[in-house]
Amino acid sequence: NDILGKVFSLLVLGILAVILCEVILRRIFNSPQIWTQDLIVMLFASYIILICAFGFQKKAFVAVDVVFARFPMLVQHILHTITYLIFLVPFVAAMLPESWRFFMKAYTTGEQTYSVWAAPTWPVKFCLFLGLLLLAVQSVSEILKQVNGIISDVTGKKLPDAGKEAQLMDALMNSLQGLVTSSGIGASDLAIVMIAALFGLMVVGLVLGQELAFVLGGVGVVVGWIAWGDPGVTIAMTKIYDQMQSYSMVAIPMFVLMANFLTYSKVADGLFESISY
Repeated sequence: NDILGKVFSLLVLGILAVILCEVILRRIFNSPQIWTQDLIVMLFASYIILICAFGFQKKAFVAVDVVFARFPMLVQHILHTITYLIFLVPFVAAMLPESWRFFMKAYTTGEQTYSVWAAPTWPVKFCLFLGLLLLAVQSVSEILKQVNGIISDVTGKKLPDAGKEAQLMDALMNSLQGLVTSSGIGASDLAIVMIAALFGLMVVGLVLGQELAFVLGGVGVVVGWIAWGDPGVTIAMTKIYDQMQSYSMVAIPMFVLMANFLTYSKVADGLFESISY
């Protein structure tokens, strides 16, 4: 993910190139094209989902850690493990197979965009599946890091490299088995209780430093599945795909890219010094 994230981040330069091409063709040559806006949105959608795992690895997701940072490291590792299992794992486990079905449907039916250009949608939907697959791999890595941190804090030593992954997964499975309990209440009452509990857990997850995207995504997927079953998961996938193709959101990576240009070229330093006089 570290290598792939750096490679996929170059897509932002492709977005910039198409935007420049569109501006030049439209403003200078008075010759707007039908493909530029669609291509910008498709590149942005691919870019934003493919770098998710890289952002997760680098702790770039928004999280509220005002309370969380005050806890000892052992408590932080435990809370991260619990919140990952509650929010992140259901989100990834539900979205990954759904994204593959999403891609296969678009590919086999020859689905196209609704624009005049009528571009095929399957390349972006394949990027959605690939991005979620990389996020799933990174999620396993992050959970194992937290469990290893718990073991290190408790025993004062790390697990040996040989068989570490298997031992950590056994520890996770044993802890999950301890959480499974039986309930005597009805199905409808159980659904209401679970939705209320998930809402409470969402607030707790935000306070305890869990990434905002995973808290909202996990709660949305679980509540959607409880309320509507499999169609609820499909609705969540459709909303993710729609947000990936938001043309107004393209401005965000452009602003970040511009800020990096100003920073690394020392132009920002010069502007700051000139203003200070």
